[in-house]
Amino acid sequence: MTELGAVLSQIKRCDTAKPYVFVSYSSRDCEIVWPDVLRLQQDGWNVWLDEKNLDKTKASWNEDALRAINSRHCKLLLFYVSGHSLRSEACLKEWEETSSQRTQRNHRGEVPTLVVEAEPIDNIIHYCDKVQMQMEEEIEDDARFDKEVDVLYDFREKLFQNSNDRVRIRAKNTPGGKIDYYEDIQRNFPNTLTPRTAGETEESPAQTAESPQPAPAAASAEAEQKQPEAAPAPAAETDLHTVKTLGPTDIKYNICTFGSGFHIGAGAAVTLVMEGKRYERKMHSVTKGRVDGLKQLYADHGLKLGDVLDARYSVAEHTIYLTKKETAQ
Repeated sequence: MTELGAVLSQIKRCDTAKPYVFVSYSSRDCEIVWPDVLRLQQDGWNVWLDEKNLDKTKASWNEDALRAINSRHCKLLLFYVSGHSLRSEACLKEWEETSSQRTQRNHRGEVPTLVVEAEPIDNIIHYCDKVQMQMEEEIEDDARFDKEVDVLYDFREKLFQNSNDRVRIRAKNTPGGKIDYYEDIQRNFPNTLTPRTAGETEESPAQTAESPQPAPAAASAEAEQKQPEAAPAPAAETDLHTVKTLGPTDIKYNICTFGSGFHIGAGAAVTLVMEGKRYERKMHSVTKGRVDGLKQLYADHGLKLGDVLDARYSVAEHTIYLTKKETAQ
């Protein structure tokens, strides 16, 4: 068995009855993608891969893949961008399915897309030009050339909107990377996705030592009951309010996902205030109600798994006021 075959043999079928990540990629990039899928599964994520979830002997296998995207259990399209996938009609159809009528009905909106570089790209627009030049040299058949150019331009204009601004996960081993590649992918997963049960992940020892898993839920229930008497006092009118119990993903990646109901705006600048200290941050560009880069805030206030935060947002001040509440005993 080849090394790549050994990787594939370890990848599990996706449990399509639970929230999952759909992986869209060119088969010519399998040497990059399959090890990533295995790693994500080992980290506890439920991942859909064609080689494990599709019966390609069936005439309907393309449609079956699209159905896996519009399923209400599909929470993210993980798209590996490369010179191969940008020419793939199948990849284009998969991305387009994230906003199809059926998908939007099932999800009450689009399925978000997270783009990962299968190879170093730098500027996506210049990269698309380079891909087209390669196509001009390689493809002799005019009909095939026209078809692949149309796919390339649909990606360029619709997904990337003729701009290099869309957030992408840089290719593995990119020089000068400031964050671990797999951590970078996972911290961009929406809050509708969670790793498998604590007993199947590396996070379970920390959960056991600091707080049994039921405790955060109990803390949250108590917080909801005591909510009126624990309200902080922001200087301006409060426009949004929620109570948040810090979970394993929040602590591991130094983020806080307040939930889609706490949607301030993708990428919006926001100030967090806790016990008089101010932290200037931005809302996540994909996941609604999520703030990244909270390592300093967590350290300053000794926040840990199971802690409960009362969060109140003032639109006038663009500020989230945080108060730590007592956790359940």
